[in-house]
Amino acid sequence: MSEVPVETGAGREASTGGRPELDAFEDETVGLDYGEYQKPAVSGFQDGEMDVNSDDKVHDSNLRTIRKLLQIMIPYGGMLSSGFNMASTSVGAGILGLPAAFHSVGIIMATVYLVLITAETIYSMHLLVQVSERTGLRSFEEMARHLLHPRADIVVAILRVLHTFGGTVAFVVTIGDLLRPILASFDSTPAFLRETKGIRLLHAAFWLVFMFPLVLPRQINSLRYVSAVGILFILYFAVVVVVHSAMNGMSANPRPAVRLVNTGNTALEGLGVFIFSFMCQINCVEVALEMRPRSLRRFTICACISMTICGLLSYITGLFGYLDFGEVEGSILLKYNPLEQPQIFVSYIGVFIKICASFGLVSNACRSALFPLFGWDPYTVVYWKYLIGAVLLAVLNLMLGLFVPNVNMVFGFTGGVCGGAVGFILPVLFVMYSGGWTLRSVGIVNYTCTYLVLFAGVVALVFGTAATIYSAVGR
Repeated sequence: MSEVPVETGAGREASTGGRPELDAFEDETVGLDYGEYQKPAVSGFQDGEMDVNSDDKVHDSNLRTIRKLLQIMIPYGGMLSSGFNMASTSVGAGILGLPAAFHSVGIIMATVYLVLITAETIYSMHLLVQVSERTGLRSFEEMARHLLHPRADIVVAILRVLHTFGGTVAFVVTIGDLLRPILASFDSTPAFLRETKGIRLLHAAFWLVFMFPLVLPRQINSLRYVSAVGILFILYFAVVVVVHSAMNGMSANPRPAVRLVNTGNTALEGLGVFIFSFMCQINCVEVALEMRPRSLRRFTICACISMTICGLLSYITGLFGYLDFGEVEGSILLKYNPLEQPQIFVSYIGVFIKICASFGLVSNACRSALFPLFGWDPYTVVYWKYLIGAVLLAVLNLMLGLFVPNVNMVFGFTGGVCGGAVGFILPVLFVMYSGGWTLRSVGIVNYTCTYLVLFAGVVALVFGTAATIYSAVGR
């Protein structure tokens, strides 16, 4: 295959790809002028009265100190911040459906799935960044347009919209899963709020107050701090799952029945959930572009560490959640009684914060993929158009989230369709058509691994999607 010439544009910045949101983000976090921090604050008394501005200056100085410490601990473009951003995209609402996925496929097959998907996710991200480094292309849409077909970017944009839209719907469903056990725990809960209509009304109110405002801003900066806090919340939740399992399900006599291996259509239903839980390829190129210094080897090492930790976290949560309750359907949040156990309630608050923050971030990504299909630049289009699109998408998220019976149905379909295509098939096609890809040029190991990723994507797309649809129709 011949090398594909790519016009990257003379005005494009190498560090940010010319995207205004990254420019603004870098200006805010990297280009801070700490000169004022060295200046003495105005304080003390003057003419018998204290300077009214002294407290403000001290407060401003404290904020600058905190921001500087955060920048040192989690520097922009560093290995830690890049790992947090990838891990935050991977570990989220999907982890809540893993105990049910373990129940669907069995413990042994779940272990095999997680090991294979973790390895193939790392390699597919390696392929995407390799293509970007070789061609100068900075996004899925650019790669599809220049390497596959002039109109292929439309198909890719639709797949990205489906993936991010499915994620936002899953977040809305998860808020309902958080509310149901809390309402059921109160004896004084009104009868109306125990019914489906009442729960949906309260669910919509929580969405309106806590989630809807996050779709209004065009840009959401300081993503690495949100990512770090979100990962810590999910880590705490995983610890709570393990401790609860050891003290309850694993100590019960008899223990909940579990399966080592499952067969039939049920064994395929969990495949999409596992893939959805690892779908971080969608923004790995952007993460790589922000790394300082940037190299393919450094990014691959960061991806290996980040995805291995995510894989272990997912495995622990799925396994111990399954051993705790046995038969699980949908989100594991429905199985706990948060009011009787304070640690569970704290973990619910953490998951709630993580879900709300992720809703805003993923909604922003969904608009970035959808608006260009209508000829709108999401960062420069007039605000009233932006607002109409953002509000309509958010309301549609709510309507679907209120009536989807099972969050794993969203995970399975989104993971099967988008995970198989965007996560595995497209990265392989991009590297194959980027030029010079032959057995002799890449070696037998890379050649074999690339085809294994392609095979995994086809299996996920065909069988994972079909099993999810079959399960939905069966209900």
